[in-house]
Amino acid sequence: MSMSELIETKDWYFTFGVGQKHAGHYVKITAPYGIARDWMFKKYGREWAFQYGEDRFEEAIARWNYKLLEHITEEPQITDTASDINKTDE
Repeated sequence: MSMSELIETKDWYFTFGVGQKHAGHYVKITAPYGIARDWMFKKYGREWAFQYGEDRFEEAIARWNYKLLEHITEEPQITDTASDINKTDE
């Protein structure tokens, strides 16, 4: 994946695996690659299976018949918690 593909806002599809709460469903997020992943980890933790671009998702949905769970059309706001790591209780 090129740098421009990482920062370009596009549609990303996240699926859920067998045995997970939302198995058989997917979440569609329109955002840059990393922001979309961060949003999924923040909302679903590790309880999702794969991230697809539009070109690869068509094959997956045809094979597994995933159903849409949620479509995020605005770029999710991820708060920066890195600054909290170095804070100490006073």
